[in-house]
Amino acid sequence: MLDANARYIPKGVKFFVGGYVDEESTLYRLGVREGQPYLCKMLDNSKRRPRFSIRVGSKVHVVKYQEEEDYTFLVYQGTPNGRGFICDKSRDACEKLIGGFNNTYWRR
Repeated sequence: MLDANARYIPKGVKFFVGGYVDEESTLYRLGVREGQPYLCKMLDNSKRRPRFSIRVGSKVHVVKYQEEEDYTFLVYQGTPNGRGFICDKSRDACEKLIGGFNNTYWRR
């Protein structure tokens, strides 16, 4: 479900993901769609099966990592301070999602 870069993020750190979401998956039922960025927060330090929160619209859901048999795969995009992005397109989409990287609310 999470790529290796996202699974190794320390507890408490916020990050963005985007990726491929199977229509039969748990995340799809929560409203997560392919090609959209989502703000997440790592909730524990487990590298194998971490729990993380994901903001979908105005709701925040807690998800426990699992090896799903479907093809859902969320890829680390960067952080709310504007760092870690490898692609300007994803950086711009994430910045738009939170109203700018200078928005201190998202850094808490």
